[in-house]
Amino acid sequence: MTAVKYTFDNNFEDEYGPRSKAKIEELENAAYQRGLAEGREEILNGIEQQVQFLLQNLVAAMQTLTTRHEEQLSMMHKEAAILAHSIIGKLAPALVANTPLQEIEALVVQCLKNSPLEPRIVIRVDDRILPHLEREITRLKESTGYAGQIVLLAEPMRHISDCKVEWADGGAERDFDALKATIDRTVQLFIEAPTPGHLSGDDMSVEVSADSGQFAPDQ
Repeated sequence: MTAVKYTFDNNFEDEYGPRSKAKIEELENAAYQRGLAEGREEILNGIEQQVQFLLQNLVAAMQTLTTRHEEQLSMMHKEAAILAHSIIGKLAPALVANTPLQEIEALVVQCLKNSPLEPRIVIRVDDRILPHLEREITRLKESTGYAGQIVLLAEPMRHISDCKVEWADGGAERDFDALKATIDRTVQLFIEAPTPGHLSGDDMSVEVSADSGQFAPDQ
């Protein structure tokens, strides 16, 4: 076996030469640029994902706020309906009692116009209003062009504005209590209708955290 002479004094840089050094520097620079580009791309991807996540949460927040706004509007409408119903309930009886003849005349005129060929129409009113209607019935008959017979009868009514109009195959009635009951039911159905969103008091305030992109309740 032949022994290899030590080579500690040899200069290997001369063996590779300037071209090899330039190649190494080129590779190092390319690796650096590639690492820099990859790092930049990773950062941009992270920012893009964060922005996308934040936008999604903003959309969800807007939907929540819209639902809450609709719920508040619905509650305001219901409160207004309750207030109006309360006021009408207190004022209506007095208003109707002050102008009973006008309410009855409106019903009579409508029936006469809708039944011009009926030979006979019977009108039943409270005995307190009968004398007043007798003085006006001719005018009402002429204004509607009704040519048949009109019979006026006195009948005890719960309210002075109540009235019944009858003909051979039909009739109409103005009943204050029945009308009030219908209004009461309608208002009650409106009040009891489901409110959009059904948001509770705990959900009344929502904010978006820019750091996490998630919702966080107000403290």
